[in-house]
Amino acid sequence: MASDFSQNTELVVKDGEGSRVVRTLDEALAYLLAHVAGQHANREGVVFRLEGAHTAEERVDAANAFRGWLDATGLLIEARPAR
Repeated sequence: MASDFSQNTELVVKDGEGSRVVRTLDEALAYLLAHVAGQHANREGVVFRLEGAHTAEERVDAANAFRGWLDATGLLIEARPAR
């Protein structure tokens, strides 16, 4: 599942007192699992999507769900071109 979000985008997210760059679905899943269950709405649904993403379409849907969750929870700092 280590597929990139896209060929040219990485997400900078809040992580404790600092930030973290998320480039793959595996990194997105690890980030979500590090957040306490119930701390943020819809977290478990996004975890389910990330864990079940096997086809290209499912990976795109999972990446979009993760980004939407970040936006909704205020954890997305920026989406920027991948380095």
